[in-house]
Amino acid sequence: MRIIHILPKINYGGGGIGDIFSEVRALQQFQIETYVTIVSLETAFSMERMLQARSLGIRLIVAPRKDTLDSLLLNTDLVVVSYWNHPLLTAFLVSWVSQNFQIPLVIRVNVNGLTLPQVLPSWVVHCASGILYSHPDTLTWHTDESLPSIQLFSPHFINMPEVIKKPERDNASDFVAFYAGSLNRFKRLPNLFDLHDRISLSQFRIEYWGAGEDPSTSDKLADLKFGVHKGFSKNIYTDFSDNHLLLNPQSHLSYGSYDKIRVECAWMGIPSLVLKESHIAVHVENGVDGLIASDELEYLEKLKWIARDIKAWESLSEATYHHIRKTYQLEEITKSTIRFYREVFSAGPRSIPHISLPLTPLSRLLSGMGHWSEFIISDPEKLSDLEIEYALHCEGGVIHYANMQGMDSDIKALIDRLFTVLENRGKRVSQESQREDLS
Repeated sequence: MRIIHILPKINYGGGGIGDIFSEVRALQQFQIETYVTIVSLETAFSMERMLQARSLGIRLIVAPRKDTLDSLLLNTDLVVVSYWNHPLLTAFLVSWVSQNFQIPLVIRVNVNGLTLPQVLPSWVVHCASGILYSHPDTLTWHTDESLPSIQLFSPHFINMPEVIKKPERDNASDFVAFYAGSLNRFKRLPNLFDLHDRISLSQFRIEYWGAGEDPSTSDKLADLKFGVHKGFSKNIYTDFSDNHLLLNPQSHLSYGSYDKIRVECAWMGIPSLVLKESHIAVHVENGVDGLIASDELEYLEKLKWIARDIKAWESLSEATYHHIRKTYQLEEITKSTIRFYREVFSAGPRSIPHISLPLTPLSRLLSGMGHWSEFIISDPEKLSDLEIEYALHCEGGVIHYANMQGMDSDIKALIDRLFTVLENRGKRVSQESQREDLS
């Protein structure tokens, strides 16, 4: 089967390329023959990722011209789009529907598909012959009437370690809790570093692993009171095998999934600690393969408790190790995935009904913001500061679209309006503070 994967970009951690590599490795491991091409829409790329693709026999093409891309699409069996609210991806999907390509299209949702501005829009769902998603609630916001007759599948590939025995740890050494994932402030808990800086324990340390940091995150990492930034892990089974606890705190707005790293760490007997309000908590069974904290205070309490009580950690680690081996079967996931691809291919391209396509940069932008879009346009005062920050600054947000699609008058007006809301709030806070000082 000839498969083309469409990505917005290729870099260390983002864009979904790591998931595709894991999928291809699994297909090769179980001797399932596919011919894979990856197309990255942005011009920037990672040379290391390109070399990895080459070693796996994957053809990788960066920012092709439209005629080149059209030719590729016309000579494949299946197209898989790794969706998030990226300006080039939404433009590609609008073009796909407009040109009426007679090829089955699968939408792969790498984000949780639920949070501002990465909600999976109805018009994207209606483009698909099938949907692959890793978060079980990705499609729950759609009404039954809006869902077309498509096949849904939820695989998750991990790179299986060569050593399958549980790593032996020296419990006399430091207890190591670590964060692993994108360091982008929109995918983690915004106050992640400040939260951990409140901890004071002996024989305990925190490590931060990951890439994708923005300037404000880089400043924080350079000025940590507690913990150390270790960079991007190229082999988690080497880098993490001696560690004890995976820290995955997210806010209710964080849009990363983290399930892949959670499973890979569980394979080494490393449980996770997460916040209940986050979308990652649905992947964790409290007390079985991790701990769920109701709020930040309980998060710190549970972190301190498990670090001090090594017997409790050993019990949870053992439960995590056995639980993942019962619930995760790479061979079945691999065979189910290729079966899904073949069923979608055999069914042929879905007859796409009339879709109200978002034809302007602003409408494409807003389509990925779900129910938040009505407030962004009509009453941004109802949005919290954090929601406005997500709408403005994160990937798939207003400024991202302005930079990549052009600053048209509609987007410029929206940016001005959202910043005005924040400025007015700042003035009110300042005035209230001055009144308190006078009183």
